[in-house]
Amino acid sequence: MNNMMKYQRWMAVVLVTMILALDMSGCVSLRRKFVRKRDTKNAKEAFIPVLDPVEYQPVVHAPIKTYATHYAVVRAYYKDVWETLGKDENVKRERYLLVQVSSKLQAMALLLTGESSGKLKALADKVTSISIELDKPQALRRYDLMKSDLKAVERELYHSFKPVLIEPFLVVSEK
Repeated sequence: MNNMMKYQRWMAVVLVTMILALDMSGCVSLRRKFVRKRDTKNAKEAFIPVLDPVEYQPVVHAPIKTYATHYAVVRAYYKDVWETLGKDENVKRERYLLVQVSSKLQAMALLLTGESSGKLKALADKVTSISIELDKPQALRRYDLMKSDLKAVERELYHSFKPVLIEPFLVVSEK
């Protein structure tokens, strides 16, 4: 038993000595390794004032390209509408898609002149009225009527408002 106590004391002394040795020597360099020092010399040289700002010309898109882009986006939204309409999964998604179709149709109408602009606004209003139908309770919604109205709008859009057919009715761009 006496030998065991001597061994435990000896181990305790060795352990305390090692802890003190590590505390005295290793911590300063370790602490210095993880302390961030500010470099004030480089910070002053990095700042370069801008004396003459450069003004860029605004990007001007041709109306036909803008119209064609809106037309392509409307077609993509219509594909999504047909996938989601009447599936009873998410009414918010259906409403969002119809509002996006309506807004793109209105943006396309702004690029047109005369009677074609009015027709396109009428189509946008039809889509808006269909999206308002989604506010009704589930039991009162008539998806078959919504789908037939949307199909009529889509048919009119694809047959009468293609970018190739509508080019003479576009607003003349100012350059």
